[in-house]
Amino acid sequence: MRLFIAVPIPEVALGEIQKVQRELQSGFGNSIRWTNPASIHLTVKFLGETPANKIADISSTIEEICNQISRFSMVCCGIGAFPNIKQPTVIWLGLEAPPELLQLQRELETSLSQHGFAAEKRAFSPHLTLGRTRLNLSLPELGFLRQKIDEYSHQKIAAFTVDNLELIKSDLKPSFPVYTTQRKFPLKAD
Repeated sequence: MRLFIAVPIPEVALGEIQKVQRELQSGFGNSIRWTNPASIHLTVKFLGETPANKIADISSTIEEICNQISRFSMVCCGIGAFPNIKQPTVIWLGLEAPPELLQLQRELETSLSQHGFAAEKRAFSPHLTLGRTRLNLSLPELGFLRQKIDEYSHQKIAAFTVDNLELIKSDLKPSFPVYTTQRKFPLKAD
């Protein structure tokens, strides 16, 4: 199974995120494949192809870490592009990274590396993927994207409480991936 660990985004926050996504869609033709709002999530750790016999160990590791970290708040603010604004391949919504999120991610990386999952080489960059480019963007589209990045640079879009993590199975389909939650792991309640 192709698996990853993620923070689910509550429906109320998704509604606000979808408004921004629709506004962005108005400035592009078919050059962007937009993420289905119901599929938007924060990936904390990508596991990749995982043998079924490792799921119990993964689950107990996630559960142990979640039992030590209290629920916390997240704020969505700002939009941007990876790898850069000149040649974007991903359009994203930024997330303020509270210490609890960074601790959660670090502990998952460390603990899961002991179960044979390679640690991520890139620095953790919390974001929500809004869309991926299919084609090179035209000059007017790049201009529109720059304008929206400037417009949203310090704007709070949504806030929500993170109260659980999910282990999610990803099935890659020709048109879009299908995500299925395998298990939920509550964070420690205060």
